[in-house]
Amino acid sequence: MDAEYLSKGDASDAVFLFTQAIHNGPPTAALYAERARAFIGTGDLVSAAADAFMAVELDPTMPRAYLRTARACIGLKRYGDARAAVLAGTVLAPGDVRFAELLEELDGKKMVWFVKRAVRTPKQSGSQR
Repeated sequence: MDAEYLSKGDASDAVFLFTQAIHNGPPTAALYAERARAFIGTGDLVSAAADAFMAVELDPTMPRAYLRTARACIGLKRYGDARAAVLAGTVLAPGDVRFAELLEELDGKKMVWFVKRAVRTPKQSGSQR
């Protein structure tokens, strides 16, 4: 029911509906993971990360929770946390290509970071002794 809002791109409505579901019933990892997905759709990555971490806390065996955690952390440039989530998810779902794709994305961001850092670092001159 609520997940169809995400496919239609109406993430704000999905956040509202998942929030109602969390408040009205027993909060579940699935509800928090899906609300995290909706928050990602709205661009609220801090709330997305909080919900994704809650989903992991409620059900540490749910690969989807680690996907949401990784995606939110990548958006927040918390690459170490994202990598930890991807690696944990890979252990739970070794055949899930989404984790491999996220690792490739993280490796690409790491390379960009190293290149930017190298460009910003002034070269040592030979006259320093």
